[in-house]
Amino acid sequence: MTFHVDRETAERLRNAVYWTATPITLSGTARDALQAAVRQLEEEHNDGEPFPDRDAELKGGNPNLK
Repeated sequence: MTFHVDRETAERLRNAVYWTATPITLSGTARDALQAAVRQLEEEHNDGEPFPDRDAELKGGNPNLK
């Protein structure tokens, strides 16, 4: 997966990882944040259960730019 984030968020994340005195990595932080976001979406929109498998692949690109 590839994600685009704004420069300010990316720099804040890099600074947080750099200044944290534990073995935190950019990848681990991103993974944990995505897992929390998925859990929140499942709670809010699917009674706390995992969503079913997709019927098709997601469309690429930014839908706001089309």
